[in-house]
Amino acid sequence: MSNHVSNRRTLVWLFAVMALEIAALTIFELPVEFDFRHVAFCDSGENLALAYLTAHGFHPIIDFSYPYGLLTLAVQSLWFKLFTSSPLSYQAAVFACDLIIAWSLARIAAALDFGVVAIALLIVMVGYAASPTYPQIVQALEAALLASALAEQATGRRNVALALVVSAACVKPAMAYLYGLLLLGLIAYDLLRYKSAANRWRAALAPAITTGLILIAFLAIVYGPLAVLRTQFPLTAMKTYRAGDFGFFGGGRGFWDPSGASWLYYVVFVAGFWIIATLYLLAASLRIIARATRNRFDPSLVTRREEIILTCFLLHAAFIFLFFGNSWSWYYYVYFLIAGVAATIDYGAGWRRTGFALCCIATLSWSGVSAVVFRQWKSEQRSHFTAYLWAPESQAREWSRVQALASGSRATILDTKGAAELLFADFEPPVTLALDPGLMSRAEIDRKLLQIAASDIVVVPLGPASCGGIPHAPEFQQALTSFELAFHGNYFDVYHRREIASGGAMKP
Repeated sequence: MSNHVSNRRTLVWLFAVMALEIAALTIFELPVEFDFRHVAFCDSGENLALAYLTAHGFHPIIDFSYPYGLLTLAVQSLWFKLFTSSPLSYQAAVFACDLIIAWSLARIAAALDFGVVAIALLIVMVGYAASPTYPQIVQALEAALLASALAEQATGRRNVALALVVSAACVKPAMAYLYGLLLLGLIAYDLLRYKSAANRWRAALAPAITTGLILIAFLAIVYGPLAVLRTQFPLTAMKTYRAGDFGFFGGGRGFWDPSGASWLYYVVFVAGFWIIATLYLLAASLRIIARATRNRFDPSLVTRREEIILTCFLLHAAFIFLFFGNSWSWYYYVYFLIAGVAATIDYGAGWRRTGFALCCIATLSWSGVSAVVFRQWKSEQRSHFTAYLWAPESQAREWSRVQALASGSRATILDTKGAAELLFADFEPPVTLALDPGLMSRAEIDRKLLQIAASDIVVVPLGPASCGGIPHAPEFQQALTSFELAFHGNYFDVYHRREIASGGAMKP
């Protein structure tokens, strides 16, 4: 009883500390979360554009490509109906998911009776495990569900964990499938080992089956059976993954082996901790497997703590080799790495000493992040020109000139993604979600071409390849032959339609 009370106290105070830390980081990183370019012309803006499209009768899969699960769309639509569709509302949704992740980590610490060093690691790393910002709500929602599932598994409730994983598969059908298979294997092994009766099988699987049936039926009614079928088997996402050169050894290489980086990069940024922690978790997992193998690999000898360690390692390894995207995707599933390492620390004195060293490395990793954010606070500002989002003065000034050129004309923005059209009334509303290679659909290309054909001004944001420049489809290059460059800046190009001479010839 006293141990239960002690663990309950650990749960409450640890969650309170981590929640305050997440709140402080959310405030500290405001210029990152409300970055003008990222909301107006990049991934964060997709959340607002998606809400707009679905509210105006566009259907996922049919009218625009959508690589994630439909439950994300349903949850986001409900959230924006309750709290309005805006960057602030989106950030509030992320914060709510972050609190769920922090609560889940605290539950794992209490359930497995973490020691001081392990708890210290969670406190230092919770800002990475529950990131103050995500490119899209899907990553935050998936993390909240999978972290909750890990917490349920740590408390011994695999059936509830499996139901949460089924929900996560309807949010993002990727890691959840593998986690679900792992939980099914663990459940089936125990039931077969004890030759369980049918009622125990029902008790173990009913929550997941019921959850899955309800969610699939609901999504099929709202979005149609075809949309459910195509999103639960993410062929579009796989196509986009290949087209974007994603992967640990592809686009993700910039995280762990950036070109021209010195050894200091691994000290002041998180890559050093991430690499060492991965090796640490690998060593712990091999230790568990070796001990079980000596006993003819008897899984019954694996404790609940060791089960969590192995689960975290297997899912972290799956992320590295199957789901790693670009160099910024490292934190999508980092809570598995952090929880697995923290669970390992209490093995003994040697493990605790290494865990303490990892805490020190993790603390140093925040220095690089802090320097970047401080620089953004100093170099960027909010203004009415940028809808009170953060931007460098030069970018805000250039955008104000773009708005002046577009004012009074029928203007459209030719971007790969974003929500600039919703933030600024001078532009035609969005008719596409994402014009990325491997993701843009024929219907989206045709609608955007029609919008360009009816416009006098076309604005093209410049910048990173994923969020700037003319979308990579030859039809858009061809459409712009009817326009000429009126303004070329550091951040934007503005094209206006060529005048038609009285004789019908086009002026050069």
